[in-house]
Amino acid sequence: MRRILFFDVDGTLVDSEHGKYAPDTEVIKALSEMKKNGYVPVVSSGRNMAQLGMMDRSVFDGFVFSDGGGILYHEECVLNPFPHDVIEKAISDLMIKFVCEVH
Repeated sequence: MRRILFFDVDGTLVDSEHGKYAPDTEVIKALSEMKKNGYVPVVSSGRNMAQLGMMDRSVFDGFVFSDGGGILYHEECVLNPFPHDVIEKAISDLMIKFVCEVH
């Protein structure tokens, strides 16, 4: 059985506050070993794919990006994993409950 491991970027794989803008070679080596042992490493980030250019795509099997707005798995991209009507209803329900009535 393959297991998926999800990794955040900021503060986990990179630490831009301390000048670390890409994963260390030790991290890349560890991820490669995990992959050899049957694990599926996936980046999960609020960043968009353009902002994830520092991630070695050969190390990761997939990316969940833009706060879940898109999924890239083995180079196949799903740009909208949620139906538009479901998103619209969720936004409307949240606006009504927490902000104001939507007209």
